[in-house]
Amino acid sequence: MKIAFILDNSNIVDKEIQNIENGNPGMGATEYLFFSLCFNLTKKNFDSYMYLYKNQEIGNNIKKRIVDDSLAAIDLAIDEEIDIIVARNYQSQSFYNKLSTTKLKCIIWAHNYNYEEQTYVSDTPNVKAYVCVSKAQLEEICCFDGYQKMTYIYNYIPKNMILSKPKRSKKKSLVCQGALTETKGFHLLAEIWPTLSEKIPDLELHVVGSGNLYNNKTKLGKYGLAEEKYEKKFIKYFLDEEKKVDPRIHFHGTISNIELKNDIIQNSTIGILNLSGKSECCPMSGVEMQALGVPLITTNKCGCRDVLINNKTGFTVCSTQEAVDKIICLIENDDLRYDFQNNAIEFVKKRFSIDSILSEWCDLFTEIYIGNNIALKHDIGLKYKIYRFLKRNIIFKLYKKTKKLL
Repeated sequence: MKIAFILDNSNIVDKEIQNIENGNPGMGATEYLFFSLCFNLTKKNFDSYMYLYKNQEIGNNIKKRIVDDSLAAIDLAIDEEIDIIVARNYQSQSFYNKLSTTKLKCIIWAHNYNYEEQTYVSDTPNVKAYVCVSKAQLEEICCFDGYQKMTYIYNYIPKNMILSKPKRSKKKSLVCQGALTETKGFHLLAEIWPTLSEKIPDLELHVVGSGNLYNNKTKLGKYGLAEEKYEKKFIKYFLDEEKKVDPRIHFHGTISNIELKNDIIQNSTIGILNLSGKSECCPMSGVEMQALGVPLITTNKCGCRDVLINNKTGFTVCSTQEAVDKIICLIENDDLRYDFQNNAIEFVKKRFSIDSILSEWCDLFTEIYIGNNIALKHDIGLKYKIYRFLKRNIIFKLYKKTKKLL
């Protein structure tokens, strides 16, 4: 079976795609997982290719092709007799229109929320599956067109990123990682820092990531952390009277050295994941922190709720004030924190281990290839089933009324 992964890598051409099995070398989780899944499928005897927009050194013996865009990728896939193409969501209508004129089978791998695209997915017979990256993401979009093609397969991390047992440290430090952008909610952590630093004077904060994580051409502000407007929004909470960054705050930037990044994380006390929840489908930074034995505090919104177990591997909170309370709780309670550390590692092994996730992907590809009915996972929560029923029926009734008036 021949599978081609289509990826716009224009903004990450400077990244070294080496030693994928050791973890993410400092790029967005979407890009990393495209490379990783392509690589791991080759070990399962799939003939897999990366169709990239820009030439890039990717190593790992991954077969690559260079295409101008997703439309050119369709042409090349036909020429190379590819059986299934995998494209991330946010494809144009022209992509779906062109796909409909071919016999190619397609999987849309949805790493982001995109509601407008659902109609294209629904109306394009060649799209055989719309794969969300978490159950929570599926629940958030269950009311839209294309639901009959939707399923979810959790993202994964490599085995050697998961510790066998956590470190028991007396240090008092927080760690967060990812892009320093508005949707990733770093400003919410910044807003509660003055309160935290007052209540816990020896608390430190380690920040792994920057504003140019997703795009290396992004122009950063005065402190070299994020785009100027956003940097001004959060940096004021970290400055002393001389307008210098508090020495307890450590901005590490984007780290390509996986061992160094992991060392910073696993020596931290608590992980903080996007307190806004915006844009999160299956935030892998939260999974990575727990895999390294760090309990997590995040919101209960969107995909954040799927990457931890509340009151067992960390806490989901409904407000920044609750986040403050839970941080203090874990800092002051060594035994509870150590229980959470152990639980976090076991949870990641169970839900996000590569073996079980890779098997799900292999099964999906095989079913699509041989033309069987695909076993899609639609085990959404009751309130989402009710919401879907009400919304779909209301829309349908309004549509019928409008049609009669016309």
